[in-house]
Amino acid sequence: MACLQFCASFIILLSTIPAISPSSVNVSENDIEDLCKNTIDAQFCVKVLKSDPRTPKADFEGLTQISIDLSRSFVLETSAMLASLAKNDTQSALMKSRYSACLMQYGRSLNDMEYANECLKIKYLRGIYMAILSSKVAAGACTREFETPPADKSGLIERNRKLRIYGQIIVLASVLMPS
Repeated sequence: MACLQFCASFIILLSTIPAISPSSVNVSENDIEDLCKNTIDAQFCVKVLKSDPRTPKADFEGLTQISIDLSRSFVLETSAMLASLAKNDTQSALMKSRYSACLMQYGRSLNDMEYANECLKIKYLRGIYMAILSSKVAAGACTREFETPPADKSGLIERNRKLRIYGQIIVLASVLMPS
């Protein structure tokens, strides 16, 4: 089901970005804004891409690399947070178990980002898409850990949402790379 939703979302996203033309020239602010309009949180997307000093000199391949790097850093930060939560003595056994399960999912996401990076080096777009799909599934599995009480109060659910946005950015930027 998650794969079907991702694929449908991906096709819709691809059909809405014809105004952006792939080239090996630097991406403009308009290109970034157009790309980000096709994510679930355009404001976050623009903010994140503009936060990297490499962005102004990047083409779409460079923007894909930047997006993978930013996503990888985000996954590492979230993993550190999860490791701390899983070891926290004040957490219930259930919450520790949930955070440990999410930590495992984020470990998978880290592997996915590393695989996406390797695929980018050889311009294997299908590999990038598969890695991002896998990362999205991992974020969803983590979110599902908290469908029943007690609720997460650490901000993890929002971090899972942001990980999905990072994935959207990577896919959209990679689609616009010149062949």
